[in-house]
Amino acid sequence: MRANVLKIWPGFLFLVLFLSALQFWPASWWLEVASIRVDNGSDSSKLEMYIDRKINHSFIGQWDIVIRRWEGEWVFACSATGGGGNFIADSKAPKHLTLGSWTDKQCHPLEPGRYMISKTWKIQLLGLMPDKFVTQTSNAFVVTTNDK
Repeated sequence: MRANVLKIWPGFLFLVLFLSALQFWPASWWLEVASIRVDNGSDSSKLEMYIDRKINHSFIGQWDIVIRRWEGEWVFACSATGGGGNFIADSKAPKHLTLGSWTDKQCHPLEPGRYMISKTWKIQLLGLMPDKFVTQTSNAFVVTTNDK
């Protein structure tokens, strides 16, 4: 019995050390987001967006978006959630990205005003380790009255 325990001990120790090391790896090992920019416009669902991000290593994750409105201070306006998706290494964001498509149209229409969005990506790790998070906030953008 003792001989069997001694045989599996190195493998067990390696597994424990590997899983422990994952806790100290930064979220940027999987995902780096440098900026999010939203253009001004009259139709909130069609506002053009630009994201500068790089998926360094594939992962399974979820995302949450919080939209805040300026009313003398930033106050909650809306939130959107999505997930259970695969984020594939080196995949690019769509060239034509709108606020409506990015929030799965969960927050539209937005009333005229000044807004800012924060998006948080949740990187799910093996179920054994704490999840990692990456959050980025956009520029302030303006939704104007629609003159149709």
